[in-house]
Amino acid sequence: MKAAESKELYQGVFIAAPTPMKDDYSLDLPRLGELIVRFRESGLGNGNAACTILGAGGEAVQLTDDERMQVAATAVEAAEGEIPIYIGVAHTQTCQAVALAEHADRVGAAGLQVEPPYYFQNTADDAFAFIEAISQAVECGLAIYNTPWTSGYDMDAGFIERLCPLENVIGLKWHAGHPTAWARVIRQYKERFSIVSNYGALLAPAAF
Repeated sequence: MKAAESKELYQGVFIAAPTPMKDDYSLDLPRLGELIVRFRESGLGNGNAACTILGAGGEAVQLTDDERMQVAATAVEAAEGEIPIYIGVAHTQTCQAVALAEHADRVGAAGLQVEPPYYFQNTADDAFAFIEAISQAVECGLAIYNTPWTSGYDMDAGFIERLCPLENVIGLKWHAGHPTAWARVIRQYKERFSIVSNYGALLAPAAF
């Protein structure tokens, strides 16, 4: 999928889908497919909703890369183009994140959710190099997630500005530690990116 379409679809109600498991902790791919179909049958789809698979707080870190690829392919197939599927490609290794991203792009994901590597204390340059490598490897859109609680790096407006030349970075899942910083990025970049708020506090209309 082209980045422009990824951006257009990155809107509405966002569903963080679980990854069903069997009692022996192996993947239950048929149940995952049924779950995606249930979303579609409930009226969730292109233009009013999007679904994140293997998100930052989910089961991805407990799965092998091969299992993650199976989950991605199953979700996209079950969506049948009726609900956009954004695949999380969080990883500690750039090369492995790129491989997951290339696979998701190849099987037809609407886009990717990308955050800096977890566990390590990232610098701004570390985080940017990781995102840039994924951006250069795929055609679909990237939604960048600010996750300072796992990456050790808290993005600011200066970092977001660095992302602007990466044409297939189409969205932000935006968190900031302070409401002023949170609102500033939304005001400044709302035309460049589709932005989903991950700010837990009450949202004041006056902030915009």
